[in-house]
Amino acid sequence: MAPPQQYCTGVQVPSGVEQRPLTAPDGSVINTVWLGSGSTAAVLLHQTDGNGLCGMLFYASYLADHGIRSVAIDLCGYSQSFCQVPSQENPVGQVKLVTDTLRAGGAHRITLVGASMGGSLAVAAAGPTQADAVVDLSGPAQFNSFDIKTNAPTVTMPILIAFGQATDPDDLAAVRAQLPAMPTRRKQLVVLDEGHGVELLQETGSTKLSPLAGKVLDWVRGG
Repeated sequence: MAPPQQYCTGVQVPSGVEQRPLTAPDGSVINTVWLGSGSTAAVLLHQTDGNGLCGMLFYASYLADHGIRSVAIDLCGYSQSFCQVPSQENPVGQVKLVTDTLRAGGAHRITLVGASMGGSLAVAAAGPTQADAVVDLSGPAQFNSFDIKTNAPTVTMPILIAFGQATDPDDLAAVRAQLPAMPTRRKQLVVLDEGHGVELLQETGSTKLSPLAGKVLDWVRGG
């Protein structure tokens, strides 16, 4: 398995990253990259573009600089993960493999942070992984087997959702309509002018982090 310095082309790979291939019960190998330390952790779930976990590394670096242990995953079918068919059909199981590993290593608080496809997955995986909080950045209301109507009633933990109004108006409306179905007492919808997925964490047309990046950090911390 190649190191991220080789396969994350065009992306600055933070110093100190640790690559950990995790083996699923069916023999699939899930590529993960770990950064930072501590008992508060964020599991970063990527979107369909951006070369898998590579597109999340800039935010993993930011979180690590602020005392958060971050784990970015290559989901089955992306970049360095080698998966059997059952794992490809069970992305929630891939996330649970990571959260179980984190807890075995001493993590006491875990937040799932997903962008686009990863946002939809974060909502779907929140209950099965017993996540402490969820951050959904532009997760489509429906994506493959993920459906906000099915998953909203399972969200019992704090959830932060963000959308670009001009970019994803239909998904924004569909997800907003399901907020009352989420049993959690703490839920917040942030509506920005534009942007999709990880773009929401950066200023438009810039690599400078946006105010939302700091808000997500606060959410991960539990504040």
